[in-house]
Amino acid sequence: QYELGKIYRDGRGVEKNALLAAAWFTKAAEQDSGPAAYALGVLLLSGGEGLAKDVPSALNWLRRSAEDGNQYAQYRLGRLLLQGEDVPREIEEAVRWLTASAERGNQYAQHALGKLYLMGKEVPRDREDAVRWFTLSAAQENEYAQYFLNHMDEGPSTLSCATRLLHHLGGIFQEQASRGPIRTVTFTDRKLRQRIQEKKMAMGHKPDDHEDAELSMR
Repeated sequence: QYELGKIYRDGRGVEKNALLAAAWFTKAAEQDSGPAAYALGVLLLSGGEGLAKDVPSALNWLRRSAEDGNQYAQYRLGRLLLQGEDVPREIEEAVRWLTASAERGNQYAQHALGKLYLMGKEVPRDREDAVRWFTLSAAQENEYAQYFLNHMDEGPSTLSCATRLLHHLGGIFQEQASRGPIRTVTFTDRKLRQRIQEKKMAMGHKPDDHEDAELSMR
């Protein structure tokens, strides 16, 4: 049931069908499949292709998967609660789920916690914890975490601006990639060139949905 759901979700050998994907994911999730519950939650968060976006149901399935120990569901749930865009912002619960995911080795949760403890806005600032989580994430070749480790002495405000720049550049690159080859642009600022290069290296190689990897680890 879970595999059928992925086939219809991804269009492997068949036309993509989000409704059928959700139906098969639901069948598997109702039989306590953590990966299926996670996949269903992610699918319901975005909707599309005839499937209505359903944030409350998505949260329910993500929580079920997170409680089952799925590190990717824990990370996604923590990120949602931290951002507070489609759901009420719950910092304490967000940090709890991010920590649970990070302790299971999720590099994205480790990177997120590193930023939280470095910036000291949502949680008390703790440089030691920031270094610990960044180091664990960077050990898994997370370029963002390594960037923070290399520039921690520049101060939180500078790093925050750099992070926004990297994400902004990512949006530009993604939009340009959909139109065709990216044109060469000349920059005179060395640090800016370095940030762009780091962003290019990271793009397309660090997806945060890995339900197949979760299956292999169970």
